Amino acid sequence: MNVYEGDLDEAQLGALVDDLTACAQVDEVRIKGGATSYSAESPGLSDAVSALREGRVRAVQILYRHNGQGWCDTLVGRGATTRLVRNQIPESPPS
Repeated sequence: MNVYEGDLDEAQLGALVDDLTACAQVDEVRIKGGATSYSAESPGLSDAVSALREGRVRAVQILYRHNGQGWCDTLVGRGATTRLVRNQIPESPPS
């Protein structure tokens, strides 16, 4: 499994949202309110990232497909920066 990590400034976070909106098929957006709690609602990507920027949620998870491959990006607010952890989702073997 491929895992990528990095810190994004405000401009880079905005560019990531723009890229995902334009170039990926976003399947699900999850917001994380606490250490072990996820929201039952599934907000849109822009709304979830706005909540993260405003400090109303702890993290946002974005599950999407790009060029036929599944990915999961987790964004964690860290004050002036946002931590990005990107995991490639392994393909299920054919049955």
